[in-house]
Amino acid sequence: MAPRDVGLTIGKISKVLLWLVYAWVVIDIVLLFLAFLLRLFGANPDAGFTEWVYRSVQRAMAPFRGIFEPIVLSDQSVLDTSLLFAMIVYGFVALLLRLAIDWVGMLVARHQRRLEQEAREAEIEAGHAAEAAGKTLAEILAAQVDARFRYIVECLEETSQPEELLSERQSQTRDLIQSFVEQNLKLHIATIERVCRAQGLELKGGMSASDLARAIQIAVSGFDDLRFKPSFLDDLRRVVSLIVSGAMAPARSNSSRITKASSRKTSRKVK
Repeated sequence: MAPRDVGLTIGKISKVLLWLVYAWVVIDIVLLFLAFLLRLFGANPDAGFTEWVYRSVQRAMAPFRGIFEPIVLSDQSVLDTSLLFAMIVYGFVALLLRLAIDWVGMLVARHQRRLEQEAREAEIEAGHAAEAAGKTLAEILAAQVDARFRYIVECLEETSQPEELLSERQSQTRDLIQSFVEQNLKLHIATIERVCRAQGLELKGGMSASDLARAIQIAVSGFDDLRFKPSFLDDLRRVVSLIVSGAMAPARSNSSRITKASSRKTSRKVK
């Protein structure tokens, strides 16, 4: 089993076990609280509900029974300090369990952040390689997006638990997912601006680099909904290429620029 699989398995099992114990402790706290109120208000011990509550807390009260003497308030009302102390102890246990659940969730989230970071590094490397090869802007951006998702797809194919990896990725908090989106947007914006300057390109219709990057992000989010099926990678690459190609203004030839410059000089001489 790969280290990625081991981490996911341990995190998944630990989280489930902690939630089960946490649920059991919370139920015990509720029952202890009911038993405390029933004794405090002098409930009839022969009543069915009262008898069931007292019977249900017997196991939870076993370590605490007899620690303190109960305080008799009246003929029927009793302040059971042992019950009160048990509630406090179980309350601290529940708090510690909740902290442990959050800690395990943080470890799983860190594992997911590492996957996203590695995918982003693959995206940056693919973009630099395409730029060095003199590719067009459409080919560069398509190579970036393809490299990122291809890396994630390969990780899913290598792992024996693809569904667990996907579920953990999709269950990330909104803030974490938004940070991934913003990082990808910044990368695409920087790439568009850099390549446009280097190749003398322009976007048509007053479109900015940010607008084009967001259009690519919309296409990428659609691929997310397809649950990373490898068969859609080539389709995604074509979609990104079409979006970028459609956003580019027609290139002006050198001859037209020379003609315009000479015409300006001629008009100045005539004046």
